[in-house]
Amino acid sequence: MRPDIFTVVVLCAVNVSYAVGKIPLVITAMLSMLTLYFTGIISFQEAFSGFSNNAVMMLIGMQMIGLALSDNGIVDILSRGITDFFTKKAHLSEKHFILISGVLAALLSTVLNPTLVVLMFMEIIDGLAAQPGSQFTRKNTYLPLCISSTYGALFTSISATTLVVTSGLIAESSVGRHLSFLEPLPLGIAAMAVFVLVYATFGYPLEQRCFTFPDILAETKKKTAGKAESSPRKLRLTLGILVLAIGFMIFSKFSLGAVSLAAGALLILTGCVSAQRAFEGVKWQTTVLVACCLGFAKGVDVSGAGLLIARGAVHLFGSVISSNPVVLLVLALVIASLLSNVMNNSSAAAVLVPIFITIAEEAAIPVLPVALAVGVGAMLASATPICAPVFTIATSAGYRFQDYLRVGGVINLLSIAACAAVLYVLYIV
Repeated sequence: MRPDIFTVVVLCAVNVSYAVGKIPLVITAMLSMLTLYFTGIISFQEAFSGFSNNAVMMLIGMQMIGLALSDNGIVDILSRGITDFFTKKAHLSEKHFILISGVLAALLSTVLNPTLVVLMFMEIIDGLAAQPGSQFTRKNTYLPLCISSTYGALFTSISATTLVVTSGLIAESSVGRHLSFLEPLPLGIAAMAVFVLVYATFGYPLEQRCFTFPDILAETKKKTAGKAESSPRKLRLTLGILVLAIGFMIFSKFSLGAVSLAAGALLILTGCVSAQRAFEGVKWQTTVLVACCLGFAKGVDVSGAGLLIARGAVHLFGSVISSNPVVLLVLALVIASLLSNVMNNSSAAAVLVPIFITIAEEAAIPVLPVALAVGVGAMLASATPICAPVFTIATSAGYRFQDYLRVGGVINLLSIAACAAVLYVLYIV
């Protein structure tokens, strides 16, 4: 069997396994990656490339930083501040918290990596949820946080690797230029408007109907064993190291993963957290899951399965594209989003952007909005736990595959419609 067809078969089997939920996510991801390796579709280096991926290294480093923030009282201070705010505003509920934290996360994601933002907010949520009588739950707040932080990365052309890749491919096309700094902003605003409207109306009740599993809180409380004694000196050092790390992430050219690990090492060296506690605090199951998903995504890319899926979908609508440019815009958004739900979004953009640029040129449709639709569509994916590292991290709240599909999928579809309308108004009309 051809490598691309075989990989598509494996991809279908993987998604069935995710949906059924009988096999742990991490085992499914591991077996899918190993299947492509043992069948010779990808090399050992490609299969295990996720374990050295920048996102995985940053995940480990940021979990260490998050643990230090928690142990040294910083998360408690932030949690008390937020709790006091919601206590004084008695009419504000968990639903309002989702909206407020979502907007804040989106704004922070314009200058910080979404994974970093999500990990920081997760620590705050865990602190809030652990308080006696708290109205906050991890299961109701983690997923919207992931969605809003990802959508916030659409505000600029440099906030997300996916848009950086898209911008480079656009520059190499007939357009001949990169995306301007704020060019994706209208699309990011449209996506965030969908998020706000959904959670201001039916989003929170939808979560309550879908998330029928108990909130995983007991496990969080058990992790307080071995917690280091806090002090003002450790608090100041932890804050200083965090600010230094963020500064390097924004203004330096160093890898985000390397900066995160360096910050974690500094926290250990300065005594802000012990080495044993730092490594015990890393969610290794989630980390391995992210790494295996990235390895399998590499196989989808290398085998040509992504290209096969894209060409097949485009072929179905080829007859109406030239007569109606809106069809191509919607198709670009939908296919990019679908593919990104089963593989790395940057890889999906790298595969799809050149294809859609060629289609747009042949159909005499403006190239820029079509290519931009692919890059944005890849970032809108929120219907599976493997669409982006932040969504995989959120599985620690107990989400099942169907939870992502029913809640994230609805927002995914609505945001596609909103972005298609914005692209049409800005570039086609």
